[in-house]
Amino acid sequence: MISIRKSLISWVLCLSLSGITVHPSRRNLQNLPNYGLKVKVDWRAFDSPVKDQRDCKTSYLFSITGMLEPWVKIREGKSIVLSEQEIIDCSKENKGCDGGVTELAMAYIIKNSIAYAQNYPYVSRNRGTCKAPNGLARRLQILSPIMPFSPFAPVSPTNPIAPTAPIAPTAPTAPGMFGSVSPFGYNQPSAPSTDQTSTPSGEKETSTAANEEPALPPPPPTESSNSATDRFKSVKSYKRIPQNTLAVLRAIEQGPASISFHASSKFFGYKGGIFEDSSCTASSSINYSAVAMGYDLSSSPPCIIFKSQFGRGFGEKGYFRMAIGEISETSKGHCRLAEYQHNISPVF
Repeated sequence: MISIRKSLISWVLCLSLSGITVHPSRRNLQNLPNYGLKVKVDWRAFDSPVKDQRDCKTSYLFSITGMLEPWVKIREGKSIVLSEQEIIDCSKENKGCDGGVTELAMAYIIKNSIAYAQNYPYVSRNRGTCKAPNGLARRLQILSPIMPFSPFAPVSPTNPIAPTAPIAPTAPTAPGMFGSVSPFGYNQPSAPSTDQTSTPSGEKETSTAANEEPALPPPPPTESSNSATDRFKSVKSYKRIPQNTLAVLRAIEQGPASISFHASSKFFGYKGGIFEDSSCTASSSINYSAVAMGYDLSSSPPCIIFKSQFGRGFGEKGYFRMAIGEISETSKGHCRLAEYQHNISPVF
């Protein structure tokens, strides 16, 4: 055994002296526990256009609509764009442009359905009036079942796992540090946006008369045409993802997921590459939500691929890659990305 080890050391030394090196991704994979994960998952080919939340603190709801849109493309081959503005105006359990909880936004869609963006366009502010049909301005009651996530179910992006048993319906609450509602979602960073959903520069966040409300330009046309009365009703429930990095990766294997983490000022200056922030600690606040669109265990370091809601001028054409941290059944991940109790994925 000793002679074999010496031979291996000599072989590596010869490679190093000859200028040949072992690829970093190979070293990464050798160091990872064998959890049966795929090496790389990337759902961006099924994604909808990158959006721009502008001056609203609404990452919590963009992460939900941004998660559902590619899931529909994966399952049905149909492109859709959903209305964030309806949730701002009509989900009374959240606080619109002043923050909210991902799980409450999802529960609103399950109970009430939701308009398509072309029928209820984004205006990037609180309007105070719900314009959805049937008087949906009433307070949201959490009636839909919440399903637990089963990390050991077969992976099939076109046929998501059927949970074995629903847990008792409860009104979700944010972690104690946030009170009842967490102010998720920073304002848009200074990076220029080329996304078609951006409003003209200099628009003021002030209320105007109903017939004068400025709306964003309509989103790009989808593959299917929706009438003014059509609403998205496909999603039936959702699954809470267990609070560890292994469960997060297993959820992403099945499709896009809504993930929340600590975003520092350094994050909002992100230009590209794999984001790491040494200032993230166990006491850093969880303050930002985004759609996890894939992961790459062969990168150095292993990372999760996220979609932002800051337009295509942010990061890598609107996407960013973040280091995962330790991968295990106990790790909370880099910048606490696996710790939020309302990290979720949909059930159709």
